[in-house]
Amino acid sequence: MEHFFMSYKSASAHVQYNGLTSDNFSISQGVGQGRVLSSWLFSLYINDLILQLISTNCGIRIGYLNIPAILLADDTTLLSASPKGLQGLLDCVQTYACKWRLKYNGTKSCVLTFNNNTDVDIKLGNTTIACKNDTIYAGTLITNNNKTFERTKNAAKKLKKNLHSLYSAGVNPKGLTPITNTLIWKRFVLSTALYSCEVWGQLSNSEIELLERTQRYAARYIQCMDKYSPTHSTTSNLGLWSLEAVIDKFKLLFFGRLCRSKSGTTHKKLFNMCISQFILDENAEHSITYNLITTLVKYDLFSFLETYVNEDYIPEKVLWSKIVRQSIEIYEENRWKSNLENRNELKRYSKIHPTLCEHRLIRLTVLYPDTKLELLVLVALFENRFNFEY
Repeated sequence: MEHFFMSYKSASAHVQYNGLTSDNFSISQGVGQGRVLSSWLFSLYINDLILQLISTNCGIRIGYLNIPAILLADDTTLLSASPKGLQGLLDCVQTYACKWRLKYNGTKSCVLTFNNNTDVDIKLGNTTIACKNDTIYAGTLITNNNKTFERTKNAAKKLKKNLHSLYSAGVNPKGLTPITNTLIWKRFVLSTALYSCEVWGQLSNSEIELLERTQRYAARYIQCMDKYSPTHSTTSNLGLWSLEAVIDKFKLLFFGRLCRSKSGTTHKKLFNMCISQFILDENAEHSITYNLITTLVKYDLFSFLETYVNEDYIPEKVLWSKIVRQSIEIYEENRWKSNLENRNELKRYSKIHPTLCEHRLIRLTVLYPDTKLELLVLVALFENRFNFEY
């Protein structure tokens, strides 16, 4: 404990600007950015505020739950069913901030109303908080009309932007091999652009097509393909799932985390309540939990929900991840083969490339990177494709 105390007692910093460096100065409050214990210490520090917000009884009511706030790191979202209730929560926050020397910037905050009533006067201290139609929270666009296309459009733009931002790092047709670029696409580009997609809910057909079109663009870019390349071979050459399947994977893993979470937490109580509504058929179609359940059904995993309800059991993290991956792989493989059967021009291609994995010729680019261009030309020939861009 003494070492822990001393690590903060001796904390200092300096400022660098335009080639100049200031003298060191001591830091007497706050937690270290990136430290393992920082999030726990902040949660401990802010816990009294949560208890005080709950005691106001001004939060939204979902069943028997009173939920006045959602906290993510130092971002605080207050939830109330009325302007009066929201003002009561803000007054509570202001009192707590004055007592414990916290500073909230009201000009960086906003009010979202979901009943078309934007004429509300809400204040944090002496600062009037502006009413808006949308805001970005935890990297996700939230609108007060519950329309989601703009959010998906932003994700598609971010996918392209992140892809091209890595050009100088070798993510381009003349740089790294297609296999390496595909790994970067899956592990870095997708993970940032699809952040929080597990709570997006049901996507419309136009949203799904927008995302798939963006991934096809990336696959063509990686393989030096022209824009007229066959859709079903464009991504399968790299062994890519559809982005709909990628999002479904995040949803199913999120379902597993919810099932394994501690029973006393608010999100676990809310999750169990939504499952009960589903079982009782109480109009839960618009909830995120309902969307998670339909995703389970889609991949023949509904039996795991039944086991969870009856026995409070869900496979541990590693096993559940393996089950999800295998189920989606089977689904994607069957859908891909079905699509190929309906395309006469891809019959020869389906015989050479019968499974949804990296094309054998593309795998050879890892062993023989100097022949990458020639190997990609061969891939194009096997697809009856002669327009090649490089």
